[in-house]
Amino acid sequence: MELSRKNNGGHFSAAKIKKRNHSTSRMVTFFLLLALFVSSFCYTLKVTVFSADQISQTLTQDKYVKQLHSSLNNYLASLAKQYSISTTLTQNLLTNSQVKTDLKTAVENAYAGKTSIFDTSTIQSQVKTNLDAKAQSIGLSTDNLIYQTAQSTLLSGLKGSLDQALNSQDLQQKVQQLISLRKANALILLVALGFSLLLLVLLLVVERNFFGWLHYLGIAAAYTAVLLFVANLLFKQVVANLDFAQLSSQASVDLNDVASSVIQLIVNQSNLLMIVWLVVAVVGIATGILRRR
Repeated sequence: MELSRKNNGGHFSAAKIKKRNHSTSRMVTFFLLLALFVSSFCYTLKVTVFSADQISQTLTQDKYVKQLHSSLNNYLASLAKQYSISTTLTQNLLTNSQVKTDLKTAVENAYAGKTSIFDTSTIQSQVKTNLDAKAQSIGLSTDNLIYQTAQSTLLSGLKGSLDQALNSQDLQQKVQQLISLRKANALILLVALGFSLLLLVLLLVVERNFFGWLHYLGIAAAYTAVLLFVANLLFKQVVANLDFAQLSSQASVDLNDVASSVIQLIVNQSNLLMIVWLVVAVVGIATGILRRR
C-alpha cells in the first residue's frame, strides 16, 4: 500500500513538472514569435526600402526617368532663355540616359549620407557637352566669342541654380532622417536576431527534446507568418490613404506611384519570408505531432 502511494505521488509529481514545462515552453514560444516577427520585418526593410540598390532600381525605371527628364529640361530651357540663348540650342539639354545616371548617383549619395545628393558639377558638364554638340549640329562654331560668352554665363549661373533646385535643405533633412531610420532598423534587427537565438536555445533547454522543440518552433513560425500577412495588409492600407500630390509637384516625379512601387517591394519580400515561415511551421508542427504519437 505504501509503495502504491509512493508510485502515485511520483506520477503526480512528474505530471506536474511536465505541465509546468509545457507552460514555460508556451511562454518562451510567445516571445520567440515576437522576436522572429521583428527580425523578419526589419530584415524586409533592410533589403528593400533601406537598400540603395533596390531603391535605385525602382527610381530609375523608365517612367520615373522620363518624368524627371522632362522636368529638368524644361527648367534648363527656361534658365537658358534668361541668358538669351536660342531655343534651338536649349531643347533636351540632358538625355534620358544622362538623367538616369544622375538619378542613380543621387540615390547612392543619399544612402552614403552625403550632403550634396545630386552631383550638379556632373550635370553642368553634361549640359556643356550637349550644348556644344547642338551648336555644331547647326553649323555654329563653339570657338565663337559670342557663343562662348553666352555659354560661360549660362554654366556659371547653372550650378548655383541646380544646387538650389535639386539639393534643397528640405531634401537634405529628409535624407538625414532616412539615414537615422536605417541605422535604427539595423540595430533593432541585430537585437531581435540575438533574442531569437537566445529564445531558441532556451526553448530547447526547457523541452529537453528536439522534436518538442521543433513542434514549438513550428507554432512560433506559423504565428510569425500570420503577423507578416497582417503587416502587409496594413502597409497597403496606409499607402492607399497617403497623398503626395504636393510633394510630387516639387520633386517632378509621381511620388504616389513611387510609394506604391516601394511598398510592393516590401510586400513581395515579406511574402517570401512568409512562405519560408509557413514551411517551417508545417514541418515543425507535423513532425512534433507525429513524433508524439
